[in-house]
Amino acid sequence: MKDDGLEPDHKIWTCFIYAASLCQSSKEAMALLMALQDTGFDLPVRLLTENWESSVTILDHWIERLEPLEDNAAFNFVNALENLLWAFELRATGSLLFQLADASLEGSPESPKSVVLITGTAEYNMVSLNSTLKAYLWEMGSPFLPCRTRSGLLIAKAHSLRMWLKDSQFCFDLELKNAPSILQSNAMQLMEGCFMRRGLVPAFTDIAERLGEVRPKKFARLALLSDDKREKAIQADIDGRKEKLDKMKSMGGVTLKRKVGHQKRKFVRKTMASNTKKMLPW
Repeated sequence: MKDDGLEPDHKIWTCFIYAASLCQSSKEAMALLMALQDTGFDLPVRLLTENWESSVTILDHWIERLEPLEDNAAFNFVNALENLLWAFELRATGSLLFQLADASLEGSPESPKSVVLITGTAEYNMVSLNSTLKAYLWEMGSPFLPCRTRSGLLIAKAHSLRMWLKDSQFCFDLELKNAPSILQSNAMQLMEGCFMRRGLVPAFTDIAERLGEVRPKKFARLALLSDDKREKAIQADIDGRKEKLDKMKSMGGVTLKRKVGHQKRKFVRKTMASNTKKMLPW
């Protein structure tokens, strides 16, 4: 490109960084990032190979430069870098990047009894934030569930969330940390719009194909089992569903009772004319 007189811009950087985040090995990813370095843009390589503190100023500089540009330049650039850092388990650096870009999610309570994560339904670089968050939260057995009336929302009862944060083994150490050295292979994989942990993919596929969508606690329990134990548990679940269905058929089906709510009557205050007022007896 440079030989042809074309200067690589932020769009090329974003494409290369995103491609590197999907590479199977760090060697392949570094080959793409070194190509950017050869054109004078060495930030991605430095983020992967050096102490993140040395790149803070440069990172902040580029985010400020890209922010005023059109087509969500800064947003796409930050997302591509986040994918790259997460893929090779540089999570502390990814957390810093979120803070610099002011791109952290803000949870807001729908009511005093529930907590809402607003994920939206859009996909960026073929990655769905909603699906990715669900995969992580459900693997950990969190109480967040999809909203039944609106897509792009994950809701948890406040009490259930407090108990999970207090008792779950996954919540004992929530600090994001960097891997001691760059990983040889990518720790993440893109699966049906979900950027998930590579080790979870076989279990995720098995559960989704055979049981469909299940509740978080059940998903976490099945995902953490060994392959043999998960196979037996899934088969037992399928057999149990079949037995229940056969039993219902033998009984001639089950008729659901219709809920009859109390009808609310409008209260009308009766007024008495002043000339007909009488003392009511005690």
